[in-house]
Amino acid sequence: MGDRPAGVVRHPFPVAELPARAAHHIIADRRAELPDLTRCVILVPDLHAAAAIAQALYAAAQMPVVLLPRITTLVAWAAQIPIEAQAVAPAAREAMLYAALDRRHWFAHGDRWAIAAELAALFDELTRWRVALPETLDDFTRRIESAYRARAGHALSFEARVVHELWRAFAGAGAADPEAVHALRLAALARQATLPLYAIGLERLAPGEREFFDRYAERAPVIAFEGDRAAGDPLAQTLHAAWPPAVELALPARAHALREIVPDSPLAGRLRIVGCAHAEAEAQAIDTAVREWLLAGRRSIAVVVQDRVVARRARALLERAQVLVKDEAGWAFSTTSAATVVGRLLDVVAGDGYHRDLLDLMKSPFAFDDLPPTARRAAVARFEQLVRRHGAVAGLGAFRELAVRAGDAEAQALMERVITAGRAFGRGRATLVRWLAALREALAALGAAAGFEADAAGSQLLELLDALERELAGDTLTMPFAEWRRWLARRLEDATFRDRAIDSPVVFTHLAATRLRRFDAVLVAGGDAAHLPGPDPAALFFNQGVRAELGLPTRADALREIEEQFAALIAMSGELTVTRQRTVDGEANLLSPLLQRLDTLHHLAWGRGLDDSALAARAPHAQVTPPSASVPPPAPSAQPAPRAPATLLPEKISASGYNALIACPYQYYARHLLGLDELDEVQEEIEKSDYGQRVHRALARFHRKYPRVAELAPEDALRALNEISEHEFRDAVVANYLDRAWLARWQALIPDYLDWQRAREAAGWRFITGEAEKEIAITTPAGHTLMLRGQLDRVDCNEEGAAAVIDYKTRRAPALKEALAAPGEDVQLPVYALLWGVPVAAALFLSIERDGVTEVPLKQDIAPLAQAARVRLAAMFDALHGGAPLPANGAEQVCTYCEMRGLCRLDYWK
Repeated sequence: MGDRPAGVVRHPFPVAELPARAAHHIIADRRAELPDLTRCVILVPDLHAAAAIAQALYAAAQMPVVLLPRITTLVAWAAQIPIEAQAVAPAAREAMLYAALDRRHWFAHGDRWAIAAELAALFDELTRWRVALPETLDDFTRRIESAYRARAGHALSFEARVVHELWRAFAGAGAADPEAVHALRLAALARQATLPLYAIGLERLAPGEREFFDRYAERAPVIAFEGDRAAGDPLAQTLHAAWPPAVELALPARAHALREIVPDSPLAGRLRIVGCAHAEAEAQAIDTAVREWLLAGRRSIAVVVQDRVVARRARALLERAQVLVKDEAGWAFSTTSAATVVGRLLDVVAGDGYHRDLLDLMKSPFAFDDLPPTARRAAVARFEQLVRRHGAVAGLGAFRELAVRAGDAEAQALMERVITAGRAFGRGRATLVRWLAALREALAALGAAAGFEADAAGSQLLELLDALERELAGDTLTMPFAEWRRWLARRLEDATFRDRAIDSPVVFTHLAATRLRRFDAVLVAGGDAAHLPGPDPAALFFNQGVRAELGLPTRADALREIEEQFAALIAMSGELTVTRQRTVDGEANLLSPLLQRLDTLHHLAWGRGLDDSALAARAPHAQVTPPSASVPPPAPSAQPAPRAPATLLPEKISASGYNALIACPYQYYARHLLGLDELDEVQEEIEKSDYGQRVHRALARFHRKYPRVAELAPEDALRALNEISEHEFRDAVVANYLDRAWLARWQALIPDYLDWQRAREAAGWRFITGEAEKEIAITTPAGHTLMLRGQLDRVDCNEEGAAAVIDYKTRRAPALKEALAAPGEDVQLPVYALLWGVPVAAALFLSIERDGVTEVPLKQDIAPLAQAARVRLAAMFDALHGGAPLPANGAEQVCTYCEMRGLCRLDYWK
């Protein structure tokens, strides 16, 4: 606890023995009062340590019943002392600082909320560490200039002005900050001192806290138990050599000296550093290690979360294996499903119901929670189909009208509720409290309030909103919706959600919360330089030199504290594993400097490092199953080849479906028989397939209106096709001006197309029909009837009455030639010939691409290919009715863009 007067009695103990030795001392000191220990107070650095101290007291007392003393933290104890002064609530203080910045027109283009939060934290530090700023701005600027070792320029002077002016303004306004009120409470508590006070493991106290112990010791006994890192067994000596408080010898010299007094490594078999290939591999290693420890009988396991992303994935893997986790570390509210609903609601309000945000909101399990689940999900599904089918992009009123036109009363009712929720926010400026009230009204209109109350994260989110409303009561600052939303996003990011309902031997926690606690096994997730100790937090105000000049804690102080906490964690753990990723995004991911120093010391002292690759190697293949379970290991992945039940086999098949059946039977099974085709996307811009369809429609309209182009003057034909094309593209261009590029792409090809058309007419061919729907019945040898249908892009006829089928393609000619190279592989043209019915003399693809308009004719005789397509289709359907498998055997070019690739898991078995 630092230098203190004789009134405070200090007892240093080895770090690993500190809880037990302190407990024995307290029991010996209070022996006459046993089993009643209620007439004393024990202070610990963190409330998580209270249970460990209580267990140590039970063990030291050796009595069946012990009445425990108050075990708490200094902050929590002081907070219970009533005083007249009240601190300005954190949310209200940030709002006051924001308003002060706004009045002065400072940081107009910056994130004022982030700046206000940083200023509030800086002011707290100035109070906590009793830093007195100079009375005048000039004096303060000179002091800052000296610390920066630079001449005062505009940026430096402005920094000094912001801090000095706002600090003085708040001090003059009598607004008490939390640290000032904490100091007043400590003073009042010291004046009331009557009970003996024991402090265990309290380090790095602020001046006001040190003064509190001195004043308390004037009235009642104060005994401080502190960890002595240099004392203890060989493990303590090793950790002290790795992270000494002051560096007097170089690392090789320290390693040599250590080897002289500790001949064998105390870390062998106790600590291992596991390097993993990537984030998923690290999560698997954590999952495997924890479950192995559980199977080995470990009763207390801690996962120290340095890398939150990996830890969340590891938790999911553990829960999949039915291993629940008690999460002390928690995660930001912004990542919870409840906060996501709030975010989507605000997106809908801000974007007038952009369809993606709207559908996400409506599909949330929280939305419309007061309706029967089945009916709610069905109504939302129907509404989604409407939106996708009609291509509606945004507009809450337009979406409601869509439901009205479809005659879907339930979907219309849902949209009415969304519109009501949006109206709750109104327009213009409002106070933070009014915006929060509007959010509550909107959630109630959506029927989400009850769902929030029943959900762990949702109920805590409502509690957070309640707390913010209380803190901001009386605040008059007004702001527009967008600025309030930025404020709310910061609050949700800064607040932490913890699941309070789970108790488990596996605890996810953070490094500071491990102090004074003993675990059977510990795993540190994220033992790399990026996470342990992590990057130096960027500060807008005051660099490290200025902080040192002012007497504020620096980054070096924080690093020393982390070293001490990490050393204590190793000393008090039965076994410790550190995981990290060796590479991130293809770049080397460096080991934490703390661990690098320990590993290097170990290698220099005992000739080997602490790296262990065994866990990472076996984790992806580990089958960690409790002995009582009888779950067989999963079968190795294999090429799927399902058999379709007769009830799934269709009575109709399209030309594209037939092509899919040929290209990959499994694709046909999944897409056409199971109906797993992807939902239509709401098109916000033209895609290649839509571009092709618009060109097809333009050509069909043009040729129906002008079946003989040669009869038109060239300029008239060009103008007519351009006008028809502009009409076909008009809706897309109105919705998104950038889609005019697709129209321009086609219009650049129109002269080439008209030249090709005139040459074709000169060769004796004339247009007969376009976009023609055709269907024929096919009877299979086994007696099944199948309807084959398709839409023919175009059919021409020559003077002899022979027909030619043409399929427009917005693909390059070489790719089309390759598709037709093997007879029977692409059945589209033979099927179209079969559907036309009358004899077809020719079939061709017409490539309409950037490099021009090119014919790609089918070189084989079309008539026998058409009949072969009929026979082949009939035989295939008889085989399917007989139970023939549908294997996933598509060629590479078929699989590349196949939506079913994830379903057949090609990448895992091929």
